[in-house]
Amino acid sequence: MVTIPSSDAGVNAFRFVTMFTVVMAHSFWLFAPPLGSGGNSGLLLMTAQCAVPTFFITSGYLLRWTEGDPFAVTRWSVRKLIPLYVIWAGLYTVFAWIAGLGSFVELVTTIGFGVGTLPLWFLPALALALSVISLSLRFLGLRWTWLLAAGLAALALFNGAYQTFLGFEANPLRGNVMLSPFLVLCGVQIRLSDPPRSLLWFGLAAVAAYWLQILDDRLIATASGYAAGRAPHMTLATIPFALSVFLFGRSLPSTPLVRWLAARKRYLIVIYCVHSMILTSFDFFPHGRGLAMLFATTIAAYALSLLVAVMLSAGHRQLRELTRPRRRLAVANPG
Repeated sequence: MVTIPSSDAGVNAFRFVTMFTVVMAHSFWLFAPPLGSGGNSGLLLMTAQCAVPTFFITSGYLLRWTEGDPFAVTRWSVRKLIPLYVIWAGLYTVFAWIAGLGSFVELVTTIGFGVGTLPLWFLPALALALSVISLSLRFLGLRWTWLLAAGLAALALFNGAYQTFLGFEANPLRGNVMLSPFLVLCGVQIRLSDPPRSLLWFGLAAVAAYWLQILDDRLIATASGYAAGRAPHMTLATIPFALSVFLFGRSLPSTPLVRWLAARKRYLIVIYCVHSMILTSFDFFPHGRGLAMLFATTIAAYALSLLVAVMLSAGHRQLRELTRPRRRLAVANPG
């Protein structure tokens, strides 16, 4: 294991809230009014801008990088996250092929269908970020790791958003992957420094950072290489936005509801992986576009994804119960 069990129930409980914004963001492109069609639907979409960065920060906060040999985190990432990515990517490909969203060969060689960029990029990006940060901390130390992560972050922001000012098309996926080690390191630093907790101050900071994110996105929209109607990129403002949201969740009091949600954090990865397939299934039915449709499909997809997660967890638990007697029998009869 390379993560520590968090004593901050709010950290894990609040991830259910940020996960809802992820589902909403992917539902947006199918069921919300198109960007630029009038109204303020873009302001709603911007609330999800901090969600995935917050997940990277959380992973860094829970990273147990000082224990075991230097390559323990890398081995864990390769054994846990990469197989998970391969399995779900295979399921996505089969689903898209059955749904008629492209030829099998085309779907295997691309990473997007239906709802845009496949959200599974988070899994290999997290594996890479955890490995890079843990190895750098062990071999280079905290100061040099910050320099390395900051350099990657600068390149990431240029590739992901700000190169549009030079007339080039942005590469958001590459930018997001390159920014992920910096976000993981932010989580590590929060764990090391243990800053004070305050729902009020970090809540106000999150609201201020949200509007800063909107202003930054509107600034990028003035660039010559900007593509209208595209998904928002991670920008410089995304970093304080994600940090303030994470620190707000970390400050949540340990109420019975918060502890109950935190105890079910294992459902989050399944919700993350399966919700896009559910949203794409909804798109096959006749529907309009509007905020009511957006919220209806988001809530339905979130609930169905949670149900799938509960069923898979129950099935996994049942399978372990069925195989446990065999393992005990093997130990009792080694010959």
